[in-house]
Amino acid sequence: MRTLFSLLVIITVSGCGQKTPDSQFFQTLSEKLITPSYRLLTQQSQTFYTATTQCQSTLNHSNSSAIHSEWRNTMAAWQTVEWVRFGPMAELSQQWQLQFWPDKKNIIGRKMKALLNKEALSIEDVKQAGVIAQGLPAIEYVLFDDRAAHIASIQQRCKLLVLVAEQLKANTLMLYNSWIDYSAKQINTLNATQHNKTMTILVINSLVQQLDRMVNQKIASPLNLGDNNKRINAYFLESWRSDHSFNNLKHNISAIDTLFNAGGLIEYLQGHDQQPLIDNISAKLLSIKTIISSDLPLASLDLIDNPKVSQSAILPLYTELDELRNLIKGDLVNALNIRISFNASDGDS
Repeated sequence: MRTLFSLLVIITVSGCGQKTPDSQFFQTLSEKLITPSYRLLTQQSQTFYTATTQCQSTLNHSNSSAIHSEWRNTMAAWQTVEWVRFGPMAELSQQWQLQFWPDKKNIIGRKMKALLNKEALSIEDVKQAGVIAQGLPAIEYVLFDDRAAHIASIQQRCKLLVLVAEQLKANTLMLYNSWIDYSAKQINTLNATQHNKTMTILVINSLVQQLDRMVNQKIASPLNLGDNNKRINAYFLESWRSDHSFNNLKHNISAIDTLFNAGGLIEYLQGHDQQPLIDNISAKLLSIKTIISSDLPLASLDLIDNPKVSQSAILPLYTELDELRNLIKGDLVNALNIRISFNASDGDS
């Protein structure tokens, strides 16, 4: 016959192993979105590196070679995980390492020009050049900017591509392995503590920061939305050299949609009796996905040749994303009774 003391021990121990709503949300999010996204980025970076080793036989000026395609695939993989601004991404300062942007003063162009002019390039040169020369925009310059072809021979460009791709491969692998350790540790911590909203706050804060980045930097800044004192500037687009800017937004939106619909956020909000808020966010996401299903004029030449047409065509997407941002920053944050930090880039144009 069990004593009262033994029953209390059993109840206490079993209670410690139960998942809390916050631990369940974070575990679902990690398993369904973040871990697969980091894995894909790592695999795609490896594939891109392999493509660069065949550079001299495949690189051409049509922007349609295998190496160009693999760069686009790698950028797409990065855009899916770009929103994660906590964990190893923040602790290892990888955001700028993978993508130095915005770059309104063309620092990348000057840095890469200097590297292309070096006679004996090495991986140490790339490391010493810093984050500016180690990410996807640096590779974009060498692949897509006509000035790179005028500066250096195909052999020199290919050598630099291999070196930067090697560094990118190493960085993404480190990021993926670090995330595996980090997420497991956080899930264990959340399971062991009640009412611990630390990770939920970090997730929502990252989501708001990503929407800030999309609305303010990726759309408003190049298209001069909200500031009549500035002009439309195609060179402020995120990936203007490769004309990948609109695709970047598509992958950003896809990640946010997955976070909400498959990443556990709906279930978490349902646990807080927030069905009206769920309906509002779902409707806004559906509207945004409908808008981006068409091919919007967000290429560099669109902004140069028909700036007002592009501005008018993109305005509905800008408005809907801004309203989604307000829903998350206002209604969702208030509904969960959490506080998020101020984003230093908020309003940056």
